[in-house]
Amino acid sequence: MLDLNRLFLLHQLEVLGTISAVAQARAQTRPAVSQQLAKLEEDVGAALFERSGRRVELTDVGRSLVLRSRELFRLAERIESDLLESTHQIAGQVRISAIGSVGSGLIPEVFTILSKAHPAVDILFSEMESPEGQRAAAARQVDLAVVDDSVEHASVAGSLQLLPLGLDDFMAVVSAKHPLATRSQISLLELAQERWCINRASVGYYALLMNACQARGFEPRIKSSCRSAIATLELIRVGSVIAVLPSLSLSSARRDPDFAVLPLSPPLTRRIVIATVRESSRRPLVNAVICALREAMTRHEQSLQRRRTKKR
Repeated sequence: MLDLNRLFLLHQLEVLGTISAVAQARAQTRPAVSQQLAKLEEDVGAALFERSGRRVELTDVGRSLVLRSRELFRLAERIESDLLESTHQIAGQVRISAIGSVGSGLIPEVFTILSKAHPAVDILFSEMESPEGQRAAAARQVDLAVVDDSVEHASVAGSLQLLPLGLDDFMAVVSAKHPLATRSQISLLELAQERWCINRASVGYYALLMNACQARGFEPRIKSSCRSAIATLELIRVGSVIAVLPSLSLSSARRDPDFAVLPLSPPLTRRIVIATVRESSRRPLVNAVICALREAMTRHEQSLQRRRTKKR
């Protein structure tokens, strides 16, 4: 009989792409993972993967084995979820990843909600871009990942369910001293001659913004690229650049008199979803986190609505 743990290592190898990444995800040494994969190849009687540059690619036999073993993992997840669901116990450690804007805009609220409602829950949080978060969820490195819909990897699509969380509007952010600061809204085209700060490292965000600007007939003049939202805001504060940023990341900027946060017209929006392996959302602990995320998103949307009403 094939060893399920070795089969799962092969599944992780397909998702993560390197034996080193699998070893890191499993908190094992690289030689230990290689040895287990070699034993799986012996059991199957065929090569399951081959090297392709720094990564490895599964052979036809390897891909077929991963595809057929997914149902086994789903069944195991379903059995575990059924057992946990019957206990109604919401306690233990849960691993969450999220894109940066969700990390700053929702996760602190999620911590607060869960600490009050379920004090026995222990949260481990990691900030990850959407592709990394999807891979981490599919490889069971995290229990759920909050991602946007800008990137979907075919290698993980069959392993995950995507649960809707909400929409995130992009906003133009300028210094309060900027000539545009008094506007109630603004179009992307009106920002064509400005100096921009865009985070090139965020693949989905960068592609969405570049495509939106190109669709309006211009290339943004990128003068800065910052991974840190704080660094971006400090450059905006002194009038060096402008930026178009996700609404979820702008709660502090809205309260700061040094900034003007302007809605875009027409709106530029992305969809935020929760990625989990199939069946795991039925686990009481994971479901509690999903409910907390949705409550935090509802509070964020209500706060935005109150601000819009006040401006009118």
